[in-house]
Amino acid sequence: MRGPWTLKRPRYARDRRWRPYSRRELYSHDPMVHVGCTTPYRLRHAKDEPFIICLFTNDEVLGADQDSLGKQGWRAKRDGDQEVLEKPFFDGVSVAFFNRDGAAADVSINWKDLGLSGPETVRDLWRQRNIGVQDSGYRTMVAAHGAELFKLKPATRLR
Repeated sequence: MRGPWTLKRPRYARDRRWRPYSRRELYSHDPMVHVGCTTPYRLRHAKDEPFIICLFTNDEVLGADQDSLGKQGWRAKRDGDQEVLEKPFFDGVSVAFFNRDGAAADVSINWKDLGLSGPETVRDLWRQRNIGVQDSGYRTMVAAHGAELFKLKPATRLR
C-alpha cells in the first residue's frame, strides 16, 4: 500500500521512545493533520464541503487533540492491518481504530489492553453520539482504509 499509511508506520516506533517526555505543547510528532489521500479530490466537490467543515470544526475531536493533560498517544494493539491507538485524557482515554486493509474489517479492543478495568462509557467523537456502557471492551466495523475515534470514561451504574 502506498500513501500516508506507509509513511506513518515507521513513526510509531520512533515516537514511542519519546512518549515519557511528552507534555502539553511538547510532542514528538509533526504538527500536521492528515485527512487522507482523497482530501484534494474531495475539496473540489461541493457535496463534500459540509463533511470537511464538520471534520475541521468538531469541538470534540479538537478537544481530543488539545486535551489539557498534553500526553501523546501510542499504539495499544496491532492485528495485521488493523490497529488501535490510545491517548490518555485528563478525564478519560481516547481510542482510534484504524483499518489499513482494502476491505472493511472488525476492529476491537479489550479494556485490559488499555490498563482499564471497565465498565467504560463509549462516545463516538466524530459523530458526537454516545455508544453506551461497555463492560469489557468495544468492537466496531471500520471501513476500508478507514478510521474511527472514541472517548472512554469510567462508567457509573445505578444499583
